[in-house]
Amino acid sequence: MPVPPALLRRFYVEGSLRNRRDGFELRLSNRLAPGTLLGIGPLTVDGRLYTGDDLLLQTRKSLRPAANVSPEHPFDWPLKMELTLVGIGPHLTAGPHRINIGLLLRETGQVTLTIEDTLATPDPTLPASRS
Repeated sequence: MPVPPALLRRFYVEGSLRNRRDGFELRLSNRLAPGTLLGIGPLTVDGRLYTGDDLLLQTRKSLRPAANVSPEHPFDWPLKMELTLVGIGPHLTAGPHRINIGLLLRETGQVTLTIEDTLATPDPTLPASRS
């Protein structure tokens, strides 16, 4: 049985989309139930694809390629744990963005979160957007 999109959107931390030196980041928080990630990605923002070395998973303890999460190397995602996904590449422009995040969960199978969020005014300490 498919997971309702409204329930999936609860993973996303609204307002977390922001630029950083090497691209941008957004946060996910497990607000539903303890789970196990078997895969992360792809991530698309406004149609631009982030996979492989362009998509990182950051926790309080580590930063690693999201591609390292797999059925052979699962990632336990306890309730209330927050994750940061980092897209390596050009900075995002201020304003609204359409985001799709693919997650493979042991408990539900493959799901895709579809979110729209607005990037706040870009941080003036960051270099200009790269094309």
